[in-house]
This record gives sequence, C-alpha cells and structure tokens, in this order.
Amino acid sequence: MAPPPMILESVWLDKCRVEDAEVKYHEKLASQHAGLVVESSGGACSSSNLVSEIARARQNIQSSLNTDGVGLKVGVAVPDSGVSSQRFEEIEKENKLLKKVTEDLRADVSKLFARVAALEKAAGTPQVNGVNEEAVEADDDDDDEDLFGDTDDEDAEELAKIKAERIAAYDAKKAKKANIDCQI
Repeated sequence: MAPPPMILESVWLDKCRVEDAEVKYHEKLASQHAGLVVESSGGACSSSNLVSEIARARQNIQSSLNTDGVGLKVGVAVPDSGVSSQRFEEIEKENKLLKKVTEDLRADVSKLFARVAALEKAAGTPQVNGVNEEAVEADDDDDDEDLFGDTDDEDAEELAKIKAERIAAYDAKKAKKANIDCQI
C-alpha cells in the first residue's frame, strides 16, 4: 500500500530551511531599496532571529538619533543643505511684513470709523448701513398685508378677553372642587 501524497510533501519537514530562505529573500529586497542598512541574520533557524532583529532596530534608532540630518535615518542620512533654513527665514520675513500690513489696515479702519462718526454727528441724523434712520422709518408703511399670520391689535384684545374668561372659569371650577374636598 502506497502512502498518501501529502505525506511525501517536504515543505513542513524542512520548515527551518524554508524560513531561512524567506529571510534571505527579504534581506536581499531590503538591501536593494535606497541604501537601507541590513544585516544578515546568519541563516540559523532559532529564537535568536527575533533577538537579532530587535538589536538591528535598536542600532538603527541609535544611529538615526546620533546623525546630523533631517528626519529619521533608515540607512541613509538626509543632509541639511541649508535650503530649509533659508526658506524658514523667508517665511519669517513674510510673516513680519504681513503683520505690519495688518496693523496698518487696522489703523486705517479705526480712522475711517472715527471719520464716519464725525460725519454722522455733523449731519445730525445717525445712519444705519449708509441710510438715514428717518428714511427707514418712512419706508415701514408696507404693513398692509399680513404674510405670516401675525395678529393685529384688535385680535390681540379678543384673545386677551378669551384668555381672561377661560382663567376665570378655571378658577371657579377649582374653587368648587376645593369646597367639595373640604366637605368630605
């Protein structure tokens, strides 16, 4: 009797060899990318593989912190060419100029407010949004049509009478109830 075909597969029997090949493949890929610093793990299949990767990560962090460059270092340091400091100085100059311009504009606006106030006092009638208040009051004669269902004064009087009647009826009913409760 022949053994089943899955028993003849040697992938899981050679697990250590497969993992070593995978590690070498990834190390080769990493070394081809932009000068990354990659140490070979030695090819031994053991728990020291994880320890060596942690040691490499610590070494990369320490080297990136100790280098004179911009940003984090992963293999290759990025030298500071002075362009960023020049750009920073340009932005600071522009910021100072913009602050000066805004202060000038604020001063001009406050002068304009003072001038408008003086002109309004000289004219004798205060203006609202460039229009005399008298003209606004004279233009309020378009209240003939009630578009939103507002009540007139006559309707308000009628509503007040109805409300007073209902309150009086409620008070009378409450007084009767109080008399009944007292008798019991």
